[in-house]
Amino acid sequence: MLKRSGFVIVDKGEHCVGLADKEGKEILPPEYDSVLDFDEDGYVRFLRGGVYGTVDLQGNIVIPLTLGLTHLGVFHEGTARARKNCKWGLVSESGNEVCEFRFSQINAYYNKRYKATCLDGTVGYLTEDGTFTPTGRKARPSPRLSEIGEYHDGIAPAYLARVGWVFIDEEQNRVNDAAYLRIGKRLGSGLYPVCKASGQYGLARGDGTPLGNEWFNTPLRFVGGLSPCTRIRRDKEGKEMRKSNGLPILVYGILKDNGTFLFPLAYRTIYWNNRLEKDCWYAEDDEYCYLLFPDGTRRTYPWGSTKRKGWYRYIPPEQLNNYLADDVDNLRYTPEVVCLLRFSRFDPKAFEDYLASKTREGKKEWTYSYRDTDQPVDLGFYQQGRVLQAGVFLQCSPMLLRPMHKTRFLLVTRHALRASVYNEQVPRELAIPLSGILVHPHTCFTVVDVQSYLRTVQIVLLEMPYQAAVIALRHGLRLQAGPVTTANLQIDAKHDLARKSAQGVHGNSLSPSWEQAMSQPVGIDPEGKPYPVKDRLGRETGKPQTPADIFLDFFSTKFKGAEEGWEETKFMKTDSRLIKVVVGDITRLNVDAIVNAANNSLLGGGGVDGAIHRAAGKGLLEECRALGGCPTGQSKMTRAYNLPSNHVIHTVGPVWHGGSHGEAELLSSCYETALRLAEENKLQSVAFPCISTGVYGYPKQEAARVALAAISRCLMEEKYKGSVILCCFSREDAKVYEDIIQEQAGVTPV
Repeated sequence: MLKRSGFVIVDKGEHCVGLADKEGKEILPPEYDSVLDFDEDGYVRFLRGGVYGTVDLQGNIVIPLTLGLTHLGVFHEGTARARKNCKWGLVSESGNEVCEFRFSQINAYYNKRYKATCLDGTVGYLTEDGTFTPTGRKARPSPRLSEIGEYHDGIAPAYLARVGWVFIDEEQNRVNDAAYLRIGKRLGSGLYPVCKASGQYGLARGDGTPLGNEWFNTPLRFVGGLSPCTRIRRDKEGKEMRKSNGLPILVYGILKDNGTFLFPLAYRTIYWNNRLEKDCWYAEDDEYCYLLFPDGTRRTYPWGSTKRKGWYRYIPPEQLNNYLADDVDNLRYTPEVVCLLRFSRFDPKAFEDYLASKTREGKKEWTYSYRDTDQPVDLGFYQQGRVLQAGVFLQCSPMLLRPMHKTRFLLVTRHALRASVYNEQVPRELAIPLSGILVHPHTCFTVVDVQSYLRTVQIVLLEMPYQAAVIALRHGLRLQAGPVTTANLQIDAKHDLARKSAQGVHGNSLSPSWEQAMSQPVGIDPEGKPYPVKDRLGRETGKPQTPADIFLDFFSTKFKGAEEGWEETKFMKTDSRLIKVVVGDITRLNVDAIVNAANNSLLGGGGVDGAIHRAAGKGLLEECRALGGCPTGQSKMTRAYNLPSNHVIHTVGPVWHGGSHGEAELLSSCYETALRLAEENKLQSVAFPCISTGVYGYPKQEAARVALAAISRCLMEEKYKGSVILCCFSREDAKVYEDIIQEQAGVTPV
């Protein structure tokens, strides 16, 4: 709510900002770039395309955008400083000129006047009525241009300190107010690719003014006058659509260098089909795959035509001519899409790659410290890749030389702390009765290697962030040494052990106090059990803090930021699996398989069953006769004959008897067995009707919950790796699914 007026800023996304009163009545339609949160002078400012306008506290537009003001200050005594065409002046509350726009700068209002600089450099003061009084001195030269690009038609891009990239004339004066974070090389069409300070990308004319309101979310890289472009997808209300991990959902297109589209923003991905030849782009939507050619032609392919290489799909050479009819868009039946539910999965490779990159950072910060013990050590516990937590304060030393005990722990850390550093900064009564290098109980390690030399076993432990350890344990990862270690850590550790074994004995190795302090194996409690990975020591509220508590607080402050950047959502990958709820005719869907809500005989019936048999023709009935029926809760598959789909999966739903006769289990089995057949036959898309909700009497809401739970379980557990369509006959049926889906995480309304 604004400070004085009580108006509310309505933000529906980029270029969709407006204003409403306390009751929600629209004051400004949501079609502006922004509305400024200031109304203390009696006016609310709004912007579109960098141009200012105002509305009064009654909701009336006072200064329209047509005046072209690119800056508008606060009104004092009825006037405000303003800028237009790179020149400054004063305007009245209605936008009329109080003085000419003949100043290169007017500073903010101070001490009942404005400090102003004329275009010729004369400095003086402006009063509210527009009277200019020079001070008799010239302004200092403005910051010089540090870089000037190539001139075209007397205009060139240039970098101006504290402003950014602007456009100047041959006298090095700015030609307008346009300023950008970056300006690319001039294109053949005479336009420039530019980037705004907001991080959006677009095109600018030869004088630097933006080419319309077309702004994109990724850089424009033109090859042959064409560039892929992206924009955040929006729902019907204009809100940005995002994945379950918070990342935006993008739509892709191909842009010409004159600002028009070769292919519209209608695809969910676009990239080169062949990265070496770069002769066409691969694109896809929820139903088909495409090849997009620079001459504007498009070929449409079924999903079965694609192959995978790593994370991306492509059309292989042997499938290039197996595209669908040219008029596939006219033949394609498109049902009404009500909502989507997309699925994300944890990507172990992305996690390990990130962990490896963080491990390789700052190699000089890593320190080697040792703990030697004669305590019994279960080497089976210290398997390579295991994640464990210290659990207690670990006292260790970088000074130990020849191992004098059966087992040596080599701790490779960069967040260890000398006890003396802590003890010198706290009162004596809070000092820790330990010495040497301390590793605090929260510290987690991964087992890099278990080595043996002479009579000593060396266990190499590499520190890893606590949050990373939690993620690794949650997903049952065994972290191999290669991805997470600094270069040659295993080899370095072996050489270090051999070198130390050939040296003399350090006095600390023989010290009873050090031997006692280091005797406990890392990650094992005194009872021989692994410490559970946890981020606190279970302090009781109200109890006095111990030196250990104080040390933890001190440690956390000193190494603040060590746990940043380990949100699990960073490693979640949204794939092509989705549940789509549509309203339409299931017999017209162009999918790999449609599911028939059949009876036990499989010989046809009423409702969906009868409609599918009529549309498929007699061939379907003849094949079904040979199947010998189907038990309730099970599924069988046939060809689709005259249907546009490739297959029909027949499943028999349960009759509703009140819910106490195993109906839910049988209905769930219908969806699971159908998807099992689809996966066994490598189908990519399956469409279900509302099974058992017709003459079988299953309540629609209960049936929808069972269906969504069963399908989601199959997709999450990757028992089926394709997409699912829930095809409803009416909008009322689809609304039941929509309401349930909107209760769940990862919803993407359409």
